Amino acid sequence: MMADGGAVETGTEGWALCPVTPGFIAHIGPFWEGRPARGGGDGGWVRAFVADERHLAGTGQIHTSVLSSFAELVCLRAISDEGVPEGEAVLLNLTLNHLGSGPRGTLVQGEARLIRRNWSQLVTEVRIHDGDRPLVAGTALWSLAGA
Repeated sequence: MMADGGAVETGTEGWALCPVTPGFIAHIGPFWEGRPARGGGDGGWVRAFVADERHLAGTGQIHTSVLSSFAELVCLRAISDEGVPEGEAVLLNLTLNHLGSGPRGTLVQGEARLIRRNWSQLVTEVRIHDGDRPLVAGTALWSLAGA
């Protein structure tokens, strides 16, 4: 992973650029994704970004709106991982608990999973962390377009 022109050690191998639909979210990327090996983990996808000056609030910590936007992206990618094209899912509700933040240079990681699916709606669960500390936890409710 790269940040500010230098290499950032992620502690794992296998990170690649995460595809992102053009629009607002592209302004806070680039994002990375991989399946890092973790003891006892499920081996699911992890999305990540390295916090830089663009992501910080006046306090020098990552702004909650950046973490919220990242949480939405992580949930959307989890839906895509389950075979639902991103253009078919419309966000209805995003409920987040902000549990912490971090300074410039923080490797922010996000994991989400689809926890419920019916003919017209999906529910995802998301967890954002810095590797050691939780930053955000929440759920998202999605509607399937055309359903």
